[in-house]
Amino acid sequence: MQNILPIKLPPDTPIKGASGATILDFWQWAYSDILDNRARGIFAEFLVGQALGVITDDVRHEWLDADLLYNGKKIEVKTSAYIQSWHQNKLSQIKYDIEPKRKWDPLTNIVGSDISRNSDCYVFCLYT
Repeated sequence: MQNILPIKLPPDTPIKGASGATILDFWQWAYSDILDNRARGIFAEFLVGQALGVITDDVRHEWLDADLLYNGKKIEVKTSAYIQSWHQNKLSQIKYDIEPKRKWDPLTNIVGSDISRNSDCYVFCLYT
């Protein structure tokens, strides 16, 4: 199976068969709620990457073993928040999972046998 690297799409890229909608329309619809657990994590990765100057013209790769690479070091960005996108009766408990795990290789679809932390550094982001 061939691996195809994604490219950055211009915001005005039309979406075929979507009545004039553009990729920007999709991004705004899908990712404007940064309280959502998935979007919040990606947003935090972007903020940390911008602060470190490592956001490039490349597209974010979802399944790499680290979120960011800085001076040859792997960085994992973890997020937590007191408030969520859904109804809450009380604030959420703040937790970050950095337990050692088996490494999965997205290029080979093989899970390693060693259990370890795969990053050199963890950045903990708290959305208040």
